[in-house]
Amino acid sequence: MKSEPALFCYRLADSPVHRAPAWLKIIFLVIVTLRTFSKTTYALPEDFFIPLEVIPWLRTGFYFVLTITLFIAAKTPLSSLKRLKFILVLAACLFLISLCTPCIEQENEAYFISVNIAGLKNDMLYISRFLVTILASLVVFETTSRLELFDFFVQTENTVTRIIPPFKKLNAALILSVTITFIPEVFACWSRVSLAAAARTPTRKKEFRLFWKLFCSAPERLRLYVSSLNARITAFFLNMLQYAEEVRRAVSSRIDSD
Repeated sequence: MKSEPALFCYRLADSPVHRAPAWLKIIFLVIVTLRTFSKTTYALPEDFFIPLEVIPWLRTGFYFVLTITLFIAAKTPLSSLKRLKFILVLAACLFLISLCTPCIEQENEAYFISVNIAGLKNDMLYISRFLVTILASLVVFETTSRLELFDFFVQTENTVTRIIPPFKKLNAALILSVTITFIPEVFACWSRVSLAAAARTPTRKKEFRLFWKLFCSAPERLRLYVSSLNARITAFFLNMLQYAEEVRRAVSSRIDSD
């Protein structure tokens, strides 16, 4: 069974985005995240030709075009977009919640129930913002190795420590390194665990007999499913704890050597 690259994992390639320094890509991700979800509309005159409620959409569209440009410049394969299916699931859930939340309006002393249009617009804007930040994160994490992230945080901590010596006690480089690299490792670890579990499933010759046996015993089928899920989750958390300890030791040794 062929393993697909996990979401947000580093992808080796030669592109302008890969060659860009890590600090520049981290700053880009922070700016895109903050500005995309920003609610500021500035102090525009009332007769301004662009309505205030359109400004968040324009801002989101601008950063979407910018992110797509970097997405292409990074030579990111289109197959990576298939791993973003969960955004469609999130969008569908939000739309269903908005549709199931009616809006009660009053007109001529009579109340009537209508579809919550404002809620639908807000959900669409939120999903658009979320998509932009996810694409930006995909570009940054797929073009920046863990070593580059470690070096960036360590150098930043050392620079700040020269100005503010007590800052060293916060272990900011260690905390940020573990936190940032945890995101792609979560997807990579779950992908490895799922692949290992799939490799231990019965062969196709035994599938029919197993299916018939479980079909006649629903409780047994449920027990096996829960047992398999429990084994995957246990293996996942054990691997994540081991990874966190390895990252802690690596960053600590790098900080001590500097």
